[in-house]
Amino acid sequence: MNRSKVSKDVSIDAAIKQAETSVARVRKEAEALVARFNQVTPLFAADLADYLMRDAVTQKSEVTQSLGETALHGLKRRLKAAVDEIPSQSAPRLKSIRWAHLEPLPKQHNHWACFELSDQTVKSLDEVVRDLISCVGVLLFEYGYERDEKAHPLASVWQVRPNDTPRYAYELPDLNVSHAKEFQELLARYRALITEDYQKATAALHKAIREKRAAEAQALWDKV
Repeated sequence: MNRSKVSKDVSIDAAIKQAETSVARVRKEAEALVARFNQVTPLFAADLADYLMRDAVTQKSEVTQSLGETALHGLKRRLKAAVDEIPSQSAPRLKSIRWAHLEPLPKQHNHWACFELSDQTVKSLDEVVRDLISCVGVLLFEYGYERDEKAHPLASVWQVRPNDTPRYAYELPDLNVSHAKEFQELLARYRALITEDYQKATAALHKAIREKRAAEAQALWDKV
């Protein structure tokens, strides 16, 4: 066997192994972020639920005044019970997310694939938070702070979905609290990990695999 060919085969195999190691490293880092998402997301959603209720109570003061202390006490008690349920509801929702680093690698490298996977994950996380705070919407509709604006659905902060659960329709408020800040930081770190490190690692892996297949094809051609 040609010595240069053996050297080239070894070099290509080493490049594949190095790229696979890089992919594995990025996935390990991503798993650490996922573990933190699992802890922070329900805390962020709980803070958000409390903020949205307080905002409704103060911004729609006429409704608050008309309810009176007894009804408000009941509302506050039910809000606390709903918020206490958020952690148990968060776990299965987060498990259903299609995390970018766990998606099968495309057969051919696409520069935008990692960006698309990252966007998909970030949007899924956003929907999880919206699902978790829907309990606030239920109470706001029930106590008269919100109405189902069927004639003008886009004008409503809360939209009623086909399954009759409210969905917060506006951009999520930017809360100046620790859990909200950490959630946003985690989103930024995960996006950067996927669109930079993961993108580079998968690109290197695809390149090495292409070179190996090309070398195998050349060897087969030379053999016949």
